[in-house]
Amino acid sequence: MKKIMTALTLGALIGTVAFADVDINLGFRQRANMYYNHEGTGKLFNTDIYADNGTDNFTFGLSGDIASFDLVLVSDEKKTDQIRAKKAVGSLYLGNLTLQAGVADDGLATGAYRVTSDNGNLEGVDWEWKKMGSGFSKSPSKFVDNPVMPVNAADKSYFAGGSWKQKFSNGALDFKAFYITNEWAGKTNAASDKADGSGSWQGHTVSFLANYLNDDLGQGEVVFKVGQTSNKSLKTEEDLTAMAFGLYLQPKIVNPLILTVGGAGSVVDSKFTDWSVDLRARVQVIPSKLGVTFYTSFSALTSDGEGLIKNDAERGIANCVDSKTGVPTVNMKGTAIKRDKLWVNNLMIRYKMNSTVNFIAVASNMNGFGKVDGVDKDYDAHVQLRFSGWTQFFASGSASVMVGVVAAIDDVANYAKADNHKSTWYWGVPVIFRVTF
Repeated sequence: MKKIMTALTLGALIGTVAFADVDINLGFRQRANMYYNHEGTGKLFNTDIYADNGTDNFTFGLSGDIASFDLVLVSDEKKTDQIRAKKAVGSLYLGNLTLQAGVADDGLATGAYRVTSDNGNLEGVDWEWKKMGSGFSKSPSKFVDNPVMPVNAADKSYFAGGSWKQKFSNGALDFKAFYITNEWAGKTNAASDKADGSGSWQGHTVSFLANYLNDDLGQGEVVFKVGQTSNKSLKTEEDLTAMAFGLYLQPKIVNPLILTVGGAGSVVDSKFTDWSVDLRARVQVIPSKLGVTFYTSFSALTSDGEGLIKNDAERGIANCVDSKTGVPTVNMKGTAIKRDKLWVNNLMIRYKMNSTVNFIAVASNMNGFGKVDGVDKDYDAHVQLRFSGWTQFFASGSASVMVGVVAAIDDVANYAKADNHKSTWYWGVPVIFRVTF
């Protein structure tokens, strides 16, 4: 916190001299469980499903007529005595052209196609743990509408590029193009598939994104990325060429409804590896009071994809469990579902009673079907369920507390089998505290 306060003071001094507008915020977010029960074993005040829950967050913005700079510093979630730059982006405005460069861990996706206006302070498994694009963690089209995300996993990515905005009489076109370079902390050990610390692997990606908005019809987005990917799933450092592409539409139908429909695909080493489709909708049932958001997404590997990407799904929505003891692990990020087909659904209802109290209910499921490493598992689906209800209290415009009740089951299909009790269930009472200055 001392380092963040020092950065705050220095940033304010520089900003007031060089730029017309200075925006500074200091925030803190903490999530923990007041109570947690795993298959009859209860614990008070234990680790929540989120690993590394506390986050100091310092945002610093400078803006002028021709340039701006945005900085987000966070205390490192794994080493709380360190600070890292979650975002450091400089922008130069030249008429319709905007040039940008820097680092952005959360990317530069606008979020318009994901419809997240009801999520409150929820993140991850309790809300939008599935972005637009593939549900497989090593897919080039994972989080495909993020224009500064490369076609391969990376510890850190750096980008340079820009956007061109052109207005028309009945809409506008926003075209983005970026070059991205990224690295891993160490080279991959072929035997263990883990970084051995002997160096860093550099990857390169070029991404293009065009978003067209029509005042009468709605909007549409086209994405294309091409670059290098290190095929870690085959435990080799061979550099392969990968491509990702996506198309999403948000048509205007009726005023209370925001509808998004589209899909994405990937190509690795000239082979079509995986595809995904998304359908998302938000309805403002009662203006300024009741909102309902739903999304469903299906991802599948092709026969080539199972060899090049493997069926390594994004983290699940139920806790990781130690394979030997059957007890939830300390850093519970959700058990990944390893199937070559993945179907996820999420329904959220948010009711704003007044300016002080909101109520949120969330129901989610994550279903894996098909093969595991080439073996057909169609009749042994891996299903996870998660339900939660929350009350959000606003102490002021800058502080809020959320108290919830969460219940989840992993591997539902096996839960009722006494002779094969692989499934696990848990419930807890998490609390999220958030404040900004």
